[in-house]
Formats: sequence, C-alpha cells, structure tokens
Amino acid sequence: MNLHLARPSTAYSAALSWFLLGWLVSSTVTAQTTSAWVSTFPTTTWPSRFTEDVLPLAGGGAVMSWVGASSSVGTATGESIVRRLSENGDLVWEISFPLLPDDYILYPFREYRADTAVGKSGEVAVAIGSSGPMKIHLYEADGSLRWEASVDTVVGPHFERANLEVAPDGDVLLSVSEGLFANGDPRYFGLYRWEAATGTLLWSQTGPTQEYVFMELDDAGNVYLAIDRGPAGDWGLERYSPAGLATGSVVLPGSAYRVQMAMDGSGRSVIAWFDPSANAFLSSIDTALNLEWTVPLPVTPKGVTLMSDGDSILLPESFSGPMRRYDRQGGLRTSVVPANSFGHIYGHVIGRANGHSIAASAKYPAPMTPYLMNVEERDAQGTLVRSFERSMPDEPYFYAHAMALDSRENVVLVYDARTATQIGISTAEKVLFASSQGVAYCGSAVPNSTGRPATTAAVGSSRTGVNNLSLVFEELPPGSFVLPLASRTTGLTAQAGGGQGTLCLGGSIGRFDEPGEIRSANAMGHASVQLELQSFPTPTGFVPVMVGETWSFQGWYRDANPGLTSNFTDAVTVAFF
Repeated sequence: MNLHLARPSTAYSAALSWFLLGWLVSSTVTAQTTSAWVSTFPTTTWPSRFTEDVLPLAGGGAVMSWVGASSSVGTATGESIVRRLSENGDLVWEISFPLLPDDYILYPFREYRADTAVGKSGEVAVAIGSSGPMKIHLYEADGSLRWEASVDTVVGPHFERANLEVAPDGDVLLSVSEGLFANGDPRYFGLYRWEAATGTLLWSQTGPTQEYVFMELDDAGNVYLAIDRGPAGDWGLERYSPAGLATGSVVLPGSAYRVQMAMDGSGRSVIAWFDPSANAFLSSIDTALNLEWTVPLPVTPKGVTLMSDGDSILLPESFSGPMRRYDRQGGLRTSVVPANSFGHIYGHVIGRANGHSIAASAKYPAPMTPYLMNVEERDAQGTLVRSFERSMPDEPYFYAHAMALDSRENVVLVYDARTATQIGISTAEKVLFASSQGVAYCGSAVPNSTGRPATTAAVGSSRTGVNNLSLVFEELPPGSFVLPLASRTTGLTAQAGGGQGTLCLGGSIGRFDEPGEIRSANAMGHASVQLELQSFPTPTGFVPVMVGETWSFQGWYRDANPGLTSNFTDAVTVAFF
C-alpha cells in the first residue's frame, strides 16, 4: 500500500491534467449547466480499467476509487487506487493497493469485489480482494491509516461481492458473498461490524445463501440485509440492530437474482430483482418491515433509486430501454429515454432534494458513431429541465461509471475513457446543474493574449442558506493562474497593478488566495472556484455573507501579451438573500 500526499496547492498539476484532456475531449453544454472542473489521471499502465465509485464528502470534495489490471480474464495483476479530491478538483491524497493474480479479475462480476465508503468526519473505508482474505482499511480524512482488518471465506474459494458502509457512529460494516458463480457451487455470506476507533470486530453473521446479499443502513445505524437463504419462501429483507441482534424480517415472493436496493434514512426501502425465470419485480417495504406492494417490471432491473418524495426510479439493463419512475403506491408515473438519442444505455440515476432525477447514460447519436455521455435532469413528470453532454470523437469505448451529488448538490461524475489501443484517462468532473446569478458589468474586458476578453460568471444560488455559489472564468489564456477577487463596492481603475486590464472593484477588496483558491486555466481557457459564503476574505479578515448584502466579483490573472503582465476579467454583482 502506498500513500501519496499532494502539495498544498495543486493548481499546476490540475492545469497539466486539463491540458492532457484538451486534445481528447470536447463537450457540449446546454443552458443552465456548467462544467466547473475536470481532473484527469493517466492510466496507461493497466490496459483493463474499471472505475468503481465516487462518494461525496460531508465537508466538500469527493472520493473516487478505481481499479486497473493487466487483463480482464485469467491470472491478472494490477492495482486499486483511491483518490481524495477537493471541492475544486485538486488531488489531496492518493492511496494505491497492489493486486495479486486473480485478486480482482475473476468472472464477469468483477466490479463488486472492491468497495469504498466514507464517514461523516471524512474518514474513508476501503475493502478489496476476492482470492484469499478480503482486506478492510480505514483511513483518516488526511489519508493516514487508522486501522486495517481482514476476513476469510467460510467455504471459499473466493469472494464474489463486497458491500461496505460506514455507520453514523463511525463503525465499519461489510457484507460479502462467496462461492463460484460459474459452476453453481453453494454460496455463503458474511456480515461484519468493526469498531470505529480500533478496528475491533464487534460481531459477525455468516451462513448459506442462494444469491448475492445486499446491505443498507438507516440513520439510526440499523443494518438491513437483502438475502435469499433458500429454499423458496426464505427470500426477503432482514434487519439487525447496531449490536448485531436480529430485530425483524419480511418475506418477499419467489426467489431472487441480481438484487438492487435503495433505502432512505428512516428505513423505508425499495428492492428490484428478477427470479430464475427472468421475471422482474419491484417491491416497497415500510419502516416496520411490512411489504407495501410488489409490481411486475417489463424490463430487467439494473439499478433503483429512492427519491425524496417517496417515488422510485428504475434503470433498465437493456439497450435502449426506458427509465421508469413509480409513485409512492407503485403506479407508473413516467417512462423516458434520453433526448435526441439513436440508442442508449443508462448507467446511474440520483435524486435531488426537490424530487428531480439526474440520470447518466451512454448513447449513440447515430449508427456507427462514438459514444456520448449524456446527463439529464428531469422533474417528477419526466420533463427535461437541463442536460449536459460529453463527446469523445475518437473514442470507441466510453463509460460513465459513477455519479453522485456533492454536499452542495452539484453533480460529480467519474468516468474512464479509453481508445482502441487502450490508452486513456480516468476522469472526475464536477458539473453545476444551476443557473448564473447576478448581473455582469464592466465589459467587455481588455482582450488578452488569446485576442478575446476574459469573463466571470457566478453560477449556483444567491441564497446564503444554500451556500452553493461558484465563480466560473472563461476565455483565459490556457495555463494562466487566476486570483478571484471580491468587494462590496464597485470601482473602475484602468491598468491597476501595472497590468493591461481594468479593475472593476473598489473599497476593501478581498483576495481568495487560500490553498486551492488560486486556479489555473485549462486548455480551453476555463477555471472555476467554489465559494464558501460563511468565510469571505477582506483586508481585515474573513466575514460571512449576510442576507441583503451585495458583493461583486472579478478575476485577476497572469498573461504574456507579449511580455509578462496581468489582466482582469469583466465583473459580476450578486445580491444575496
């Protein structure tokens, strides 16, 4: 295991990553979506790559996990990598784990043999391995190791599926399935709980199962296990207290295969599955473990999400299948496919607090054309609200592996791009599904070395309680560093600081120059910074933004035009409420 800590300021490395991306990726962004940042990590060492997950951190930023291997079958070797990114896409730390032959690449369901989870304090739990013991590591928010543990198979020969969670009290829970899918050998499951501080094993449950198990937690720390113990009539949902005591169960009809499950904080759950005869179903279970309803599904389920209004959204496994939304009573509300799509396959769907869905899909715009990644927000009636698209013209293999909402409800995507020769990049991208705020002024700015004036936009929300506003700078010279500025007062000072532009702020001007706030423009002249409304800089210290205040923002950046100089973007004024 290797830990790599990033430097306090990673603007240069981020700029280098963006330059690498510039010649590989082009994008199309419709109204009210903005790509805030793109962080890329070359992965040419391992030709077979599988992006695992992206998880939001409560204090901002995200954790992405990724696996690379020498091949997708046989005796493969490789590594698993976990990266922590800041809110602005900078690499904070990176941990790599070497994989032994067949530790990970065994049979089709390889993506489930590693899992990552995060806790409320920013701790990161990692489980990995299928051949031999499964190893569990818990890391502090700074990337230092708190403890490690391992579990062995009960009957072997290897683990097939891992499901890792961090409980509200910080304890780590793992559910695993084992056995050989290929020849129908009996399966066993394990459910384990380790104490947060020391990694002491608190309790475990093991036993036979007919299928993979699936675990969820509620906000009280109760553990729910979807399991088919066999024979018929023993398939359903079991609940365990934080102490490991069985506190209830519910039996579901038939038997299950390829279970998908979603749960809200109260313990209400929806479960999608299909039986050995390929009949698919969706069931709702209330907080008292009563089966509310079961409806047949016309498609094989790939994933299910529980929305804030109680609706359920089901993703199909089939190519060109619709995304279906069911209401609280199990009635079909909507059935939609991505807009302007010749063919598509859904990958992920998440829910916003307002009941809107955000779904990612890979699609073909026309026959025999490269993939596009399409991300769409739709309301409860299925109406398209806004969308975002990524295109790779020379890319025959394109996968949107994971998607999440960060702590401010911005979209974070993780995807793997590879060419026909298997040269590619693992990529994380933050997309602002929000509109511009405020009023632009002081434009057009003085043109820079690109021949164009640079611009500033404030994207997100001007509501102080939401605390989600980003400054987005466009038309900067690629690779230039930009310092965000803020003031409660406007101004007009030509060639301020001896540079070529006009300073459009007056009075007490604050500089966003804390680590990670000075940004570097990518190859397309784009940079952004997430603002913390509770801590705005002023010459005399940091202050919170108050309701009713008006602040103005501008970017001050370096340039060579033709000699070394500086310039300013235009400015934007935002009234907060």
